[in-house]
Amino acid sequence: MEGQIASFLSTVPDGSTIQFQPGGCYGQQGTIFVTDRQNLVIDGNGSTFRALTQGDSGRSNWEVQAGSNITIENMTLYGANPNAGVGAGCYNAALEWQHGIDFEATQGATVNNVNIYNVYGDFIEAQYDSRLGWDSSQPARNILVENSYFSGSGRMGLGLTDVIGFTMQNSYMTGVCWDAVDVELDSNQEYGLDIQILDNTFGPTNLAVFSNFGQGYNPNVGDITISGNTETGPLYSCESAIAIGQYPGEHRSNYTITNNQLLAGGYGMDIEGVDNATIDNNTVTYTNEGCNPPAGVFLVDSHTVSIENNTFAGFPAGVDTVDSLSTGLTVVGNGV
Repeated sequence: MEGQIASFLSTVPDGSTIQFQPGGCYGQQGTIFVTDRQNLVIDGNGSTFRALTQGDSGRSNWEVQAGSNITIENMTLYGANPNAGVGAGCYNAALEWQHGIDFEATQGATVNNVNIYNVYGDFIEAQYDSRLGWDSSQPARNILVENSYFSGSGRMGLGLTDVIGFTMQNSYMTGVCWDAVDVELDSNQEYGLDIQILDNTFGPTNLAVFSNFGQGYNPNVGDITISGNTETGPLYSCESAIAIGQYPGEHRSNYTITNNQLLAGGYGMDIEGVDNATIDNNTVTYTNEGCNPPAGVFLVDSHTVSIENNTFAGFPAGVDTVDSLSTGLTVVGNGV
């Protein structure tokens, strides 16, 4: 079926709106490719696209290769992972590249009112064009995900590995095998820049709501805002709700974490190697998962950090733990 759909899409001129039959159901053995297209709206019209078999390692429901201004809306996607979510066996290394929607160097895209379930990989991936490789491709740019529902992943929720400009807002995500939002570059030449995670709700996830590890530092990684989100839990590990790591001596810049309602089994926020961070007006609740007694914020080699007017409820070690390298801290108005 995916071959027939792709063949049909190739006959539709750029600048068109494609609307599927109302409430249709389409079985998939492989990937539906949208390749090098411009100004295209793909309206599922309430249709379902379902992976019928386990498939090969790179099979995604939809893969948008390059192109610009692509909208995918009003549809439901099912992967083939029977163990997706927070339970045992959710991750399968042989199939971790099977995403719901994979944007590869796409220059402008919108995902609106899309439900994605039970994938082996991430619900949505934003990365380089695999036809060219990371060292020859430009990053994906200006991807908007809104008003959508995601349940049951086998890896991350969002995999942001090479992207400038990504927003997820007003969406719900639950049952994530690893981190809900993961900014994790594979090389220092890639990008994780201008990312906004706004007004979403996160249910159970095995690891962090937001993580930023891997390679990539100034000026390629930063300008990240996490605001207005709610985490409902329950938790399954000692991970921090927000976890930003570093290679020693390297730094990333400009993180704003405000007005969130979060849960943590370990530190509320683990902030390492960050310059210019604002952590204000959050409520983070320690859930006592049998972890080492933590503080609300754990700072390592971070500079010009404001921690103001937060509530770190139940954290045994208080508001913050700070190493000797960190400088320029403002810590006022916080409660525990």
